[in-house]
Amino acid sequence: MPTYNAIATTTLSSAVSTVTFSSISQDYTDLVLVYKMRMATGGAVNTFMRINGDSGNNYNFAGTYYTLGVAQGSHTTNAGNAAWLDNVDSSWTTITHIDFNNYKSTSMKKGWLVFSGAPASQVDMKWGSWNSTAAINQIQIYNPSSVNFAVGSQFTLYGILAA
Repeated sequence: MPTYNAIATTTLSSAVSTVTFSSISQDYTDLVLVYKMRMATGGAVNTFMRINGDSGNNYNFAGTYYTLGVAQGSHTTNAGNAAWLDNVDSSWTTITHIDFNNYKSTSMKKGWLVFSGAPASQVDMKWGSWNSTAAINQIQIYNPSSVNFAVGSQFTLYGILAA
């Protein structure tokens, strides 16, 4: 059975638009990033992820979603400059879980699975890849608009042994 070790936890004491985990330990087989957040103000805003500070068109993702009580659909992007994660609002808390397998391998491109949901909103499942064989040593979650993540939003990065 895999062992999850919390590598780092960030609970926001001030509103910010970017959360970065850097100098990620290479002592594990896989990573899991879990967060619960909402926006400080305003309506729904999309959040994104970058790996190792890469802002080139090196991200691909596809997924499916269900908007509660309304519709279901899919989304896909090829060669984007970041990976779209979820939709966050100031009136609800979005919970997101991201699995990164073989994050330290230098012989394969990196992939992940994203599961996210928010009450009275949308549930998502996405999968994506980063077009690089570099080991992941930094993960950045950010919002490109001028709206910040709310105080109290919490992000935890786990290392997994023997997944």
